[in-house]
Amino acid sequence: MPVQQDFPEQHGSRLLLVSMAFAIFGVVTSLVMVGPLLVDMSSALNTTVTLVGQLVTIAAATWALTALVVGPFSDTYGRKPVLLVGTCLVAIASIGTGLAPSLPVAAGFRVLAGIGGGMVPPTCIALIGDIFPEKRRSMSIARSPCSLE
Repeated sequence: MPVQQDFPEQHGSRLLLVSMAFAIFGVVTSLVMVGPLLVDMSSALNTTVTLVGQLVTIAAATWALTALVVGPFSDTYGRKPVLLVGTCLVAIASIGTGLAPSLPVAAGFRVLAGIGGGMVPPTCIALIGDIFPEKRRSMSIARSPCSLE
């Protein structure tokens, strides 16, 4: 017997969750995309696989630090601008990492990717809190890829 919900489906709430899912998928993919490319990147950048592997750590550490401080920015400037800036930074950083001529340049782009990536998931969770009523909030967060972080 299906459980009936005592609230109506808000217009566009599914589209919002799907859009956030794609945004989070993109930024998480950007964070881990370097892993399978370590050997190729090390030969292209004339360095060791171990040093190129640090690009993942650089992005992850920057991501973690950014995620801690992005809340006040999204409260002040709004969720949409922060999400747009974050996804644009990740896109630019991903292209830059692929075109980087040296390891320091690639590291700079990975810092940029970490900053952009750290902006998206916390802001998505805050956006869910803003849009969905309290009864639906926990389920909406659980259904979003933010819960996989």
